[in-house]
Amino acid sequence: MINKKTLKKLYDKLPLGSAQVILERIIKKNPDLHFTLRYVQAVLNPEDKRYNTIIIEEAIQYLEDYNDRNDDLEKRIIQS
Repeated sequence: MINKKTLKKLYDKLPLGSAQVILERIIKKNPDLHFTLRYVQAVLNPEDKRYNTIIIEEAIQYLEDYNDRNDDLEKRIIQS
């Protein structure tokens, strides 16, 4: 289980609206899972006591993908 400080760091780094994107990514990968947006938001909130590794792992993967895309965009802008 991830401690609150670590989850807070993840939560703070996620862009606004990430819970919806994370939910959509989970549904795309696992159509049998039926999480609600509210549940995803609760799991990502370090103040909430709910915990779900599927959601946290997808949030980490989403953040990595998001950062990679931003890095690529910055490089393209600099090269232009």
